[in-house]
Amino acid sequence: MNELKSAASGGASGAIEGIPVSDVRSLRLPKDITQWRVLHVQAWIAITMELPLYMDNFQQGSINGLVLLHHVTEDVLVNILGIADDLHLKKIMGG
Repeated sequence: MNELKSAASGGASGAIEGIPVSDVRSLRLPKDITQWRVLHVQAWIAITMELPLYMDNFQQGSINGLVLLHHVTEDVLVNILGIADDLHLKKIMGG
């Protein structure tokens, strides 16, 4: 999750919590990841990580920035959030 330290912007298709992509793209991620809400994490996974297929997984898991930094492990990604693709898993974990 090294990429979390520098994440701050991006782009995706679809919508997050009913918000159009154009609005999501303009969403500014707080520099302090512990201040991220679930919506920020969804924007990060969809836009910065370019993995929008997992947006709902992170929303359903109520993954905010604090949880993402301190509690999301490889085991959580695979067994709770359903990240089955090894390359996606490595990308999220920061390689």
